[in-house]
Amino acid sequence: MYSSKLLKLLKGLSIKELNRLGNFVYSDYFNKNDDIKALYTYLKSFNWSFTHPDLKKQTVFEKLFPAEPYRDEILRVLMSKLMKLSEQFLAMERIRENELMVQYHTLCAYQDKNMNKYFTGLERNMQRTLNGMKQKDIEHYYLNYLVSEQSIQNDLGQEGSQISITPKDVMDNFELYYLSNKVRYCASVINTRSAINTSETPILMFDELLKVLKKNEFKLNDGQRTYTPLDVPIIRYYYHVLIAFIEKDEEQHFTDLKALLFSPLQKELPAFDLTQIYNMSTSYCIQKVRAGKQEYYQHLFDIYEQALEGEALLVNGHLRHAHYSNVVKVALKLDRDDWAENFITDKKDRLQLQHRETVYNYNLAELYYYRKKHKAAASILNTVELINPIYFINYKILLLKSYYESGDVVLLESSVGNFRNWISRNTTLPEATKNSYKNLFDFTIRLSRIRERGKKSIEQLKAEVGESNTVEKQWLLEQIGGLSS
Repeated sequence: MYSSKLLKLLKGLSIKELNRLGNFVYSDYFNKNDDIKALYTYLKSFNWSFTHPDLKKQTVFEKLFPAEPYRDEILRVLMSKLMKLSEQFLAMERIRENELMVQYHTLCAYQDKNMNKYFTGLERNMQRTLNGMKQKDIEHYYLNYLVSEQSIQNDLGQEGSQISITPKDVMDNFELYYLSNKVRYCASVINTRSAINTSETPILMFDELLKVLKKNEFKLNDGQRTYTPLDVPIIRYYYHVLIAFIEKDEEQHFTDLKALLFSPLQKELPAFDLTQIYNMSTSYCIQKVRAGKQEYYQHLFDIYEQALEGEALLVNGHLRHAHYSNVVKVALKLDRDDWAENFITDKKDRLQLQHRETVYNYNLAELYYYRKKHKAAASILNTVELINPIYFINYKILLLKSYYESGDVVLLESSVGNFRNWISRNTTLPEATKNSYKNLFDFTIRLSRIRERGKKSIEQLKAEVGESNTVEKQWLLEQIGGLSS
């Protein structure tokens, strides 16, 4: 029973949720099967310890059916039924959290029962609530469409009554929902494709979407006022992200996007969408930096600083370790090491507990390396644990650079040997990427030997580095320049 789907599901619930599940299971409205209630009670009796020795199937069956011989199929059916009840409970929990969606289903029930007076009153209240929302997310436009659809169906079902909403009104509400959702997903798809430099199958009606948004002449009415698409904040923000990625050479697009990020209008965006837009904007800047546009370091820093001030980068109260590390790298690139030091300390508690110390120590090592405290950087790096392959690679490169710049030749060669073996064994990295790392190893070792034995071949090495496909090329050229002077 320990590896059953039921126990795995229950393990994912909090104690409060497990107790509320009991109210659900014991309710005759949802469950009249006393054996299911008994199974829930038995599981609860161990204070939700899912590794208790008395959770073996035979033991559970004996406790539930003491007078019967063990029959596995009976217990499996019982567990399956409790599993289905638990899934229904999770669905009900989500429905309860969304009062407007509960009201919508009530509205549908009134329409089905031809209770026009109750329908009209609830519809009026829902529209008042929807229109009063300051932050209108995509669900808002979806619900507005659903309510308008029910309204016209209800009006048409009342013989002789005046129609309060037209098919055009329903279509406009649908278009507001469709456009806001379409542009959000298009921005996400284009951002992802741009980041990993891939081209996939065309997006259906993508050109038509861009044409509508670029012209911004289409008139829509949500029952409260008339819009053009870009009058809707959520559409405007995602459109500017999308067009910045699509037309990368037009710098004005990014200028417009950055202005939006720093405008009061961002307060009208839901927290989820604001976080997504900041993530996409930072991704855009990072890609520009990688393309050689060094001025985007400052843009990236500005966006990070703005987002951090409003806690827009937090997800469930936590800061992703990738953002945490990127902020530190950008600040150091701009020679803001004191700012970076304060950030590393102040935001440490925002990291997820699982990787907090590792991420904190790695970024502290980055700061030490920047301040040319190479031995201290190497020392603290040796306390860093593996999070994922990308983090491991970054950690190894920083360790390699620290050993080289501190003059620890033995440790450098040992580190390069270990790293080379790891890269060779890795089956997920493309060969071109592996070669770029191997070139870094070779060039660094050659640099180290030239520094120790003389500078006769320095110009040849400089030419090879310049023509090669290698990571950290700029760092290698800087070290060569230091030896040449």
